[in-house]
Amino acid sequence: MGVLRGFSTELISNAFGLSHDLSKQLVESQSNKLIFKIDNHLPKKSNCEREEYAIDLDAMFKQGGSSSVEITSRDSPLVEEVGLSPKLVRLEPETSLDPYYSRAHQIIYVTKGGGRVQIVGLNGARVLDELVEEGHLVVVPKFFVAALMATDKGLECFCVSMSPRPLTMEIGAACKALSSSVLEVALNVSPDLVKNIKSQI
Repeated sequence: MGVLRGFSTELISNAFGLSHDLSKQLVESQSNKLIFKIDNHLPKKSNCEREEYAIDLDAMFKQGGSSSVEITSRDSPLVEEVGLSPKLVRLEPETSLDPYYSRAHQIIYVTKGGGRVQIVGLNGARVLDELVEEGHLVVVPKFFVAALMATDKGLECFCVSMSPRPLTMEIGAACKALSSSVLEVALNVSPDLVKNIKSQI
């Protein structure tokens, strides 16, 4: 991904066993750090000839009624073996997925619609604020906070966490669990504002 452009051609050459020219080409070809568009030459359909799923996220989504469904090692031994957790996110037009963080790196692939992705780093600074559409891929580093907002066409994403137990936590849920006095100090706001925030969560 785009982070490779930050390394010297010598290091890339050594790490990947490439010639100087190929390393230079690899480093210089990197464009954006966290977001890129998937090429149209990739296959749209699976090469699998079977009509069954090991895990049917779509069926689970319809049962749950929320805006996202995630499968962890608690749900399937396959997830533990593979070491990755799949997640399906569907947002209705003009809605959002509350800010959340995970203890695992996450890859978000936009499958339908479009929207805005905002990612905030560990220092509280926004590191990404981009419009995304079908075919875009976004990488969210672990412990960075991400939020998704759908356009008027809605937004559907397939996400993969780099852990069978990603422990994803919504910021709103964490705020609701904390006492009002702790939130006042942590957010540096008045008791009235904390009361208002907690009533909206």
